[in-house]
Amino acid sequence: TAVSVAADSVDGIKVPEEQCRQTTLTIEGHLLTIDKYWNISFTNIDPVTRVAEGGFTADTGLSGAIHLNSSQTPYEIDLTINGVGTAEQEEELGEDERAAIQSGKLKIYGLCTVNGDELQLCLSDPGMDAPLARPTDFSAGESSERTLFVFRRIQP
Repeated sequence: TAVSVAADSVDGIKVPEEQCRQTTLTIEGHLLTIDKYWNISFTNIDPVTRVAEGGFTADTGLSGAIHLNSSQTPYEIDLTINGVGTAEQEEELGEDERAAIQSGKLKIYGLCTVNGDELQLCLSDPGMDAPLARPTDFSAGESSERTLFVFRRIQP
């Protein structure tokens, strides 16, 4: 299954429509790929609790763990960042961010919902706050420190 980004907004700034159309998410079994740059794989899926665990990597070197709880609506998604890539990228981080990565405390919290052919994903900026940073709705207004993706299935 392939879906493309129908809309994308970062801190209230809309991403140009043409750039959105060029971004695709491909789902094959338990592997999700975003434009060949992000790979997300779910390796442990519990059908009873509806919780999935796995990992993610990005071509920038960003990597970590992913936790998806689909037992409630909207779904909750947590990304724990445990790698940032190159030494230059790591140097750009503050001391607190480096310590948070090393201790597994640098997280991105989000919400996810699927409605027909549309998937919405709203993510907080990376931070060390408890799930208080999790978005409470699907919006990414100015200074919200959120990113909102709206994916729509590509019709064959």
